[in-house]
Amino acid sequence: MKVALSVHGVFHSFDLARELYARGSLAGILTAYPRFKLRAEGLPQELIHTFPLIHGAYRAFPWRHRIGVSWERQWERLDAMSFAAYVGRNLPSCDVYVGMSGTSLPGGRRAHRMGARYICDRGSSHIRVQDRIEREEGELWGLPAVGVDPRVIDAEEAEYAAADRITVPSGFVYRTFLSEGVAPEKLRKLPYGVNLSRFGPDGAPAEGRFDVLFVGYFYLRKGVSCRPLKRSSIRPKA
Repeated sequence: MKVALSVHGVFHSFDLARELYARGSLAGILTAYPRFKLRAEGLPQELIHTFPLIHGAYRAFPWRHRIGVSWERQWERLDAMSFAAYVGRNLPSCDVYVGMSGTSLPGGRRAHRMGARYICDRGSSHIRVQDRIEREEGELWGLPAVGVDPRVIDAEEAEYAAADRITVPSGFVYRTFLSEGVAPEKLRKLPYGVNLSRFGPDGAPAEGRFDVLFVGYFYLRKGVSCRPLKRSSIRPKA
């Protein structure tokens, strides 16, 4: 069995790709990351297909969050659509296609035309639940309730409908899909693994010191904001 993957960035898809390659099952992985950033991923270059033109420019532009919500959304939309179209044109022959949500629908349709199975890999809550969380957190932080781009919601739900299966990483995410009416037989919960050899203590904390480490995307959906606020402004409203 041969499995093809696509991912807009890197995320856990390259870990999956390495495991598939070790078992002789990787047909290829498509990504919007530039090739020079993938040299340490431990995969043969001929199995990595890149389309970094739009995504690379977006990531390299340091003031992209200051150009206004409307313009930023347009850029993000162009980025996602261009990569999705690239996947739809260049998906290698495979038995199973696993595409990260948000950019996998053209690849999923191509996979079906080839007689392959299409798995939508969703690493977060159902997109409509994500939209509600972002709006609620924005209200708690006193920020404009922007939410998710409606075009992104439509694209994600089209992927959910077209996919043969949807993989999710946790019980919380699984429950959000059930709450939005997705049939349980379409869902598969696959918690992420970790390579323990890459992590380990390199010292001991100073005596009497207490630090808090946050590891994740610095965003309202994670309960944090890029803007410093007074303590009173983050209290939940009655």
